[in-house]
Amino acid sequence: MSAVQAPVAPARVRRSGQIEAGLFVLTIAVLNLSYAGGHAVGAHPVAFLVYAMLIASCTLLALTGPGPDALRIMLSPLSWVVGFGIIGMEALYYLMLWYVTPAEASVLTRLGIPLAMAMGILVHGRRPQRRAVWGAAVVLIGVAALCLVLEPANALHGLALALGCALIMNTRTFATEFHPWNRSAQTVHEKMRVTGLVLLVTSCAGTLIIFLLMAVAAGRLGPSPWLPSIADFQHLPTLLVALLVGAMVLTAMQYLSFSSVVKIGTESFIATTAFTPVATLIAQQAAAAAGVLRPMPMEWQTLPAIAAVVVGVLIILWAGPALPPPAIEQPDR
Repeated sequence: MSAVQAPVAPARVRRSGQIEAGLFVLTIAVLNLSYAGGHAVGAHPVAFLVYAMLIASCTLLALTGPGPDALRIMLSPLSWVVGFGIIGMEALYYLMLWYVTPAEASVLTRLGIPLAMAMGILVHGRRPQRRAVWGAAVVLIGVAALCLVLEPANALHGLALALGCALIMNTRTFATEFHPWNRSAQTVHEKMRVTGLVLLVTSCAGTLIIFLLMAVAAGRLGPSPWLPSIADFQHLPTLLVALLVGAMVLTAMQYLSFSSVVKIGTESFIATTAFTPVATLIAQQAAAAAGVLRPMPMEWQTLPAIAAVVVGVLIILWAGPALPPPAIEQPDR
């Protein structure tokens, strides 16, 4: 009797997810530089993100149309977790760039790797391989090494924002992995449609909340640095940079993350993003050399931290995906 061959589809799907995760890393590097550009032109972070998220959602839906079950997708509880997670994560990351460079921010947010493992254990009962735990420890060493060479105030603010960003990112990514319409979407078109609907409903809700807070502040509290003004929304450079980020960068980034995480799992997806500091550092130096961003000296102090993070990630990927929770034995009847 001939041996039964194992199906090859899962391996192909996983390989596709890893390629998409790699493209996601490149997209994040471009996004980091775009955010630095937003700071350079004086864009208010909230106004910038309101424009960028609305433009991204409209771009996705212009390409796909709303399609069937649009209202059910938008009202799904996980859609709101994913959508507000996207907005919150980007807001904290944008604020982080007030204190550290794009490459340093990319290293600090790798706190999401060990945090994803901890959340996988506590929330979903997944069991990381022993080698993966050692890899996560090496990543933590890399983050700690960077904090030691930063200015204490910048390190404190950057670390706090990075921890918040990592927590939101992992919550959003787990919600994306288990989002029913995202899991059932099999084509590029469907992934983009689901992403666009999720972003549209939550960015509209977020925009409404921002304008209500602006109205309350104008009537009772006075101006606040955390809230934009009407002039911030009329700032043409803000709109232009947000148009670039929303229509191109965020559109590609959201599709790639939605598609990849279902194929390779949250832990592997988060681990793959650890290569972002390398891509960001290279892109940052290239942009500075080309005069796109202000001149930045080569950040030699970040190299040991980046090396530790990459080594830790390689160990995690070598260890393989987390194991499912152990089966509960049923008592004999």
